Amino acid sequence: MSSRREQYREAARECIRIAEMTSDLKLRNVLRQHAQEWLKLAYAEQDDRFRGVLADFNAERLTRNGQLHRQAEQQQQARTKKPPPR
Repeated sequence: MSSRREQYREAARECIRIAEMTSDLKLRNVLRQHAQEWLKLAYAEQDDRFRGVLADFNAERLTRNGQLHRQAEQQQQARTKKPPPR
């Protein structure tokens, strides 16, 4: 049995195949949009995993090096301060 990702990719290929056979421009565009949606589904899980790994990495860096976190906050505060009125 193939993976869910492969099933979605196959559905996208089928949409493209049918789109290439039709002469109806509106239908062709709809089929191409469906193919894009199938491909988004195929890779959505991978994107979610990547975001999770990236978030974990960033959280570890910020908590492991508290100085880095405080320095970033101080820099942000310095940028948002308004100059005193003259």
